[in-house]
Amino acid sequence: MQGLIPIVVQVSLILLVASVGLQARWQDLTSVLARPGLLARGVIAVNVVVPVVAFLMVWMMPMEPIIKIGIFVMAVSPMAPFLPGKMLKTGADTSYVVGLYGAIILLAVFLVPATVAIASEISGRMASVPFGDLAKMIVQSVLLPLAAGLVINTLAPNFAQRAGPVVNISAMLVLLPIVVLILVKTGSGIVALIGDGSLLAIFVTLAAGLAAGHWLGGPARQNRTALALAAVTRHPGIAVLILKHNYDDRRAVLAVILFLLASLVASSIYQAWAKRQPGVGSDRTSDAAGSGETR
Repeated sequence: MQGLIPIVVQVSLILLVASVGLQARWQDLTSVLARPGLLARGVIAVNVVVPVVAFLMVWMMPMEPIIKIGIFVMAVSPMAPFLPGKMLKTGADTSYVVGLYGAIILLAVFLVPATVAIASEISGRMASVPFGDLAKMIVQSVLLPLAAGLVINTLAPNFAQRAGPVVNISAMLVLLPIVVLILVKTGSGIVALIGDGSLLAIFVTLAAGLAAGHWLGGPARQNRTALALAAVTRHPGIAVLILKHNYDDRRAVLAVILFLLASLVASSIYQAWAKRQPGVGSDRTSDAAGSGETR
C-alpha cells in the first residue's frame, strides 16, 4: 500500500494536466508568445519575485538551515499540476492560462537550476538541480499529458469538452483523500515548524507573490488574479526532487508541505478578496482587449 500511494498521486496529477489539454487548443499553447509583455511579467512574478523574497526572508529569520533550504527550494519550484485548473476558474482566457503555464514550466528546466546555483553562490551552501531528472519529470508529468489532451481534443472535440471536467473532478476525488492522509501523518512535524519563523517567512513570500502577480497581470482583472495564483502555487514535486538530490532530511520536506498548505490558505483569502472587487464578472471582451494592449 505504501508503494502504491506515490503511483496514484502521480497518475492523478497527470490526469489533472491532461484535463486541461482536453479543453484547450494547440494555438493556446503558443498564444502567449504573441504577447511577450504578458510572458515577461509572468516570469518576473513567478520566477523572480517569489524566489528573491523567499531568499531574503530565510536569510534573515533564525531558522534551522535545513528548514531555510526547504522553504527556498519550494519557492523556486513553479507551476504545480493543479494550477491551470485554478487559473481557469478565475475566468482567465484558456489561451492565456495554457500558454503561460506551458511557457513557464518549460523555462523551469533552465531557470530553476540557474536560480539554485545563484542562491548557492551567494549563501555559500552548495546545492544543485539534477537537470536530466527535472527535464524528465516535466516532460512526463506535464508536456506529454497536456499534448495527449490536445490530441484528443483535435480528433474528437465534442468528446474532449465533455470529458475534460469529468477527468479533472475524478483526479481531484482520488487525490484529496491521499493529501488528507499525508497531512495526518506529518501534522505534528509541520506544527513544530510554526514557531521558528518559518510560517512568517512563507506568508511574507506568498504576500509578495500575490502582490506581484496582481500588479503585473495587466489590465484584464482575470489575468491579474490568474497570475497572482500562478506566483504562489509552487510545485512540491520539483522541490522534493531537488531536496532528495542534495539532502536527506525529513524536516526539509515538512517545510515544503507547510509552504504548500500556506499557499492554499493565502490563495483562498486572495480569491475571496478579488471576488469582492468592483467590476468582477464582466465579459471576456474587455479581457481580450486588455491583453491585446500588452502585445
